[in-house]
Amino acid sequence: MTWLRGPDISVHQGLIDWDLLAPAIDFAIVRGGDGDFQDSLLEANVSGAVSRSRPVALYHFGRFRLSPSQMAGECHRTYERALGAGMREGFDFYLDLEGISLEGSALGLLGRQDWMLETLERLSDIPREGMYSGPGFWNSLGGMGGMLLPTGLLRWTANYPFGDDPPPPGFPVEDVDAPLVPLGWGNRWDGWQCTSSYTLPGILGRVDMNVFKE
Repeated sequence: MTWLRGPDISVHQGLIDWDLLAPAIDFAIVRGGDGDFQDSLLEANVSGAVSRSRPVALYHFGRFRLSPSQMAGECHRTYERALGAGMREGFDFYLDLEGISLEGSALGLLGRQDWMLETLERLSDIPREGMYSGPGFWNSLGGMGGMLLPTGLLRWTANYPFGDDPPPPGFPVEDVDAPLVPLGWGNRWDGWQCTSSYTLPGILGRVDMNVFKE
């Protein structure tokens, strides 16, 4: 198994120097939006990566305060924007669920389960659909009550073994290191966000870094 390495990026990173960044990464994961907010740098980031032959995945931050119909609509809007910016049909698309996803939501556990399943169902027309979450958030909700995820769903987890500190050079080591995954995921993962404190050429400040299985 070979691991590929790349950052997830959004408007929070500002304008990126892709001539510097592209040689240092295998891929990039670009944010499309947050709830009903569309990321203004989606096109610039997609174009920057694609024009330098770097694979791109997309993610959209989920918000429980939106209905499943509204949330799926925003995700589809993001997907179409990415296609218009140069991505080809069939790229990985992740619904991002973490702590502040609960902001403004009065849903209980069963309500969150129903929201999740309906939103994922409304996104099932996306060929490579996935979700992002970490054990801290997911498990705090009781593992969503043991909710069974769709079998083919891609799974991108967040687990920082070194907390807020950057990982040592060479981390993680293939076939040695592995993330903690949320309850109910069956110890399965496709991608691992292993730090939020990485530095890369072309990006000002620290950035999230990920490894994915090739």
